[in-house]
Amino acid sequence: MATRSGNMYQTRERSSQNGTYHEIEYPNAIYKGEVYLNTLHGKGTMVYTSGGVYIGMWSNNQKCGPGIMQFANGDTYSGYWEDNGMHGFGTYTWANGDMYQGHWAQSLQNGEGKYAYKDEVDKYFFDWISIETTRWYNGEEL
Repeated sequence: MATRSGNMYQTRERSSQNGTYHEIEYPNAIYKGEVYLNTLHGKGTMVYTSGGVYIGMWSNNQKCGPGIMQFANGDTYSGYWEDNGMHGFGTYTWANGDMYQGHWAQSLQNGEGKYAYKDEVDKYFFDWISIETTRWYNGEEL
């Protein structure tokens, strides 16, 4: 039996090693994972009604630590999160096959990274702080 609590519906609960495992229904998502002191905390999965899915770590109701986000449009991010944003090292792959692998800060590319187009052999290396780019072809800097 579901009980209403604020803007969520709690459907099931059981104990786990790091806290309590819950299945929680929100207006736009369903969370399955660990909860501590009434916050999403620990390992968990959020399935959004828009079609996106996040699998990873949570802290104080925020994506925090390692996790994978599969966006509804087919894009994927695999890496570290902080305060619900891509932060630290991670790989973002667009639905068309293009890929960026490198550092992030507040969901923006930040620091060194590598961008590769799906249909090109070229790889581009960026330093997002100084906005310098280096172009490579077959492992050789151009």
